[in-house]
Amino acid sequence: MPQEKHKTNQNPSQFVYGLGIDAGGTYTDAVILNISTGKILSCSKASTTPYDPSIGIIKALSKLPENELKKVDFVSLATTFATNAIVEGKGVNAGLILIGYDKTHPALSKLSPVLFLEGGHDYWGKEVAPLDLASNKDEIISFANNLDAIAISGFFSTRNPDHELQVADLINTRCDLPVVCGHRLTSRLDAPKRATTAWWNARLIPLISRLIKGARSALSDFSITSPLMVVKGDGTIMSAAEAMKRPVDTLLSGPAASIMGAKHIGGVNNGLIIDMGGTTTDMATLCNGRVEIDPEGAQVGNWKTHVEAAKIKTCGLGGDSIIWFSGETDKGLRIGPERVEPLCVMAERFPEIITNFEKFVSSKNAMTATLYHPCTIYTANHKLSHRFHEIPRVLVDKPFFAFNLNRESDNGIDQGQLLQLERKGLLVRSSLTLTDLCVSSGQYEFGNKMASQLGLKLFARKMGFSEDELHQLLEELIAQKLCLQTVTHLSGKDSSSISNLIHQWFPIKNNDNSNGQYIQLDLKLSYPVVGIGAPAKAWFPKSFKHIQAQCIIPENFMVGTAIGAAVGVVGFTLEAEIKPKPPNGFILYSPAGMTEYNNIESAIEQGRKELETLAVQRMKENNIKHPLLKFHIDEIKVPVPKGELHLKTVLKISANGRLDNELQGISSNSLQSPKNRIEHKKPVESVKLKSPVYTNNASHVIIACRVMKPEIDRFVNNAAHIEVRYLDASLHETPNKMPELIQEQINEVSNYASHIVLGYGLCSNGIVGIKAPAQGLIIPRVHDCIALLLGSRAAYDKLFLKRPGTYYLTPGWIQERRDPIGYMEDDYVPKLGKEMAEWGIKEEFKNYTHIMLINTDSVDMDPLRNVAIKNADFLEKEFEEVIGKPDYLRNIVLGPWDEDDFIYLKPGEIMQQNIII
Repeated sequence: MPQEKHKTNQNPSQFVYGLGIDAGGTYTDAVILNISTGKILSCSKASTTPYDPSIGIIKALSKLPENELKKVDFVSLATTFATNAIVEGKGVNAGLILIGYDKTHPALSKLSPVLFLEGGHDYWGKEVAPLDLASNKDEIISFANNLDAIAISGFFSTRNPDHELQVADLINTRCDLPVVCGHRLTSRLDAPKRATTAWWNARLIPLISRLIKGARSALSDFSITSPLMVVKGDGTIMSAAEAMKRPVDTLLSGPAASIMGAKHIGGVNNGLIIDMGGTTTDMATLCNGRVEIDPEGAQVGNWKTHVEAAKIKTCGLGGDSIIWFSGETDKGLRIGPERVEPLCVMAERFPEIITNFEKFVSSKNAMTATLYHPCTIYTANHKLSHRFHEIPRVLVDKPFFAFNLNRESDNGIDQGQLLQLERKGLLVRSSLTLTDLCVSSGQYEFGNKMASQLGLKLFARKMGFSEDELHQLLEELIAQKLCLQTVTHLSGKDSSSISNLIHQWFPIKNNDNSNGQYIQLDLKLSYPVVGIGAPAKAWFPKSFKHIQAQCIIPENFMVGTAIGAAVGVVGFTLEAEIKPKPPNGFILYSPAGMTEYNNIESAIEQGRKELETLAVQRMKENNIKHPLLKFHIDEIKVPVPKGELHLKTVLKISANGRLDNELQGISSNSLQSPKNRIEHKKPVESVKLKSPVYTNNASHVIIACRVMKPEIDRFVNNAAHIEVRYLDASLHETPNKMPELIQEQINEVSNYASHIVLGYGLCSNGIVGIKAPAQGLIIPRVHDCIALLLGSRAAYDKLFLKRPGTYYLTPGWIQERRDPIGYMEDDYVPKLGKEMAEWGIKEEFKNYTHIMLINTDSVDMDPLRNVAIKNADFLEKEFEEVIGKPDYLRNIVLGPWDEDDFIYLKPGEIMQQNIII
């Protein structure tokens, strides 16, 4: 390491030092890191204090060397507070004002209180109904009274935020409340999910503000006045000021920080990151150095949001998970998901429990079969002493053993009452945990070792095992739970389907050897497992041998999340969209609003300027004065019989910056101005085929029409072994060209694919003439995609007989604007004019009697249903909706490909029409 030199500012070093803090559910960790070299100077752990997080932070900081705390240039905080608040249904009293929404929408039923206003816009940003503020002013102000925050969401406000901004201005002039506008949190459409995101953001503002104020107060006790940053759910960081405005962005902050920490100390760019804490185990994938983001947005509990966050798999297995049983054999042995206080911790506070344990162990009386747990203890929560009057006196004076429920008939307490008091937080439960297992065996030096040893002895006696036998069974059970969660997370399959085979690839030894293991499967992970969190070293290496995974437990693994907080960078992406406005205009939809232009060049230039201005402004608010900006243009075009059709142009600007660069000082010679540093890529050339969306050494390749994307994606779920290549829906308009284009894709993937499956039916003979490669080719035995979406050919035939004059609409078909109105507006109107286009499309559909929407529940169906009904009304047809089934599409993605539903084209065989007919 180079010799440190003094510099003129408060930090006497040429290096930049960061303080990372992880305010977790069980422990609060702190670490001081030399950001310039990556070296960790010191770290500490302390118990988290949920009722006042600043106390836990102060305890953790007090364990760090004072001279190193003085070096800190910035602080970064990772927290689970927002996530826990949503899971537990907590949050302040925030109101939601919805403009132009359908009051009966089921997704809005859980949001309260809500005020509905007339207004809103359509997909094109045009006003659907006027917003009459004059008439609604008193109602809006009355609604805002007695609330702690307000969220506003206008229908299609991402296309035109005017109504949201008008209501926000009114509230800001009349009320002193935090006001959240939905269009400022996300540019995605899905209005109900955007409303949920805005509402929760408003509910979380006071909670996160208190956490940040508490953290600042704790830091001030150590004379630390450096900038405070907060980790977002995608692993990047933002300023504390922005976190108080956008607290919903901190969802899954802790797990995301753990991924970045594992990357830093594990030295990997690709792998499975697993963080085992006191309560849960979180899994996520690191791909090419980046966190895998959930494309659907963060989901916490039952709440779906638009928050960009890491794709996390969480299970209830942690160091403090209770060890228990259901039944009297090893098959009833269980771990978690409940978290309790380890016995070794309880005995530190109440040493007298050791005496009781010794009495139980020395007793020759057998444990009664009705005993819930042989070593469970309850004690009053002394942090709530003001509510002791709600607790029976016997529970207030000293620790109470659940064992005594079976011995003292006059204590006036039953198991149900104990659990009820525990749920209220009035009692703390302690029992045998994984932590006690490690303490008793000497792997941890923590708390009272004697309590852990006696608890293990008592539990083993109850189960009828020796302590060594019990320890081995528990090790195997932990390994099985970890491996099962890992495999289901990475495979993208339902856990139930994996569970059916678990005893073949993960047999557990027990005392009954009468059943031989005739079949055993081997599984192997392609990438390493990087383990962090206090229990990782105790359980991960031996556990992941069962699936032949390289397991890396890096140095400082116990504080990996705090390290991830310290090494985070500031980053985000902003988007704008330009759509053609027939006959010759263009509409720019950006975070700044909606603007019309006469030519595409002016729209692109203005969109670039607006995104750049907003990005630079937000980066300054995040303490970054010299951001790196990259600008990208993607022109989406599709082929039509006489050329190409311009669907839309997407503008993106990504902004990134590092605090260590800012704090070291950046000269004008080392970085250019933001404008000059913008990377203006050339528009994407018009292509007939989309690039693969899943590519990771795939062994199973699906080639499908893009209208099937919403349904297929839900089963693929980013599985590493599956690649999907989506072809433009417009190929159906030129079926004579389809075989050649599909064949190109087959030939390209045949070099590495083990199986190739088409997501096409006969489709107007669009696959006739295709030649099977060396692997053969798997093709659905259907005429078109309708049978695939309905779940079977029989379902399609039944509907056809009932409604022979039916035109079907699917989610993907509508999203691609291939519905009659969308096709007319995009293709016919620019060429024929509105009047002739309307006449032409009605002539095309004059022989149909019904418009039927297939509801696959793969996306938000309400806006699609509105489009379908609009088509039916316009064409003067009856509207119906039918529920689709996923069976056929699931089999396309995951198999099996049985001969009743699929054709296997042998190597070299050419597809003919009569094969299906």
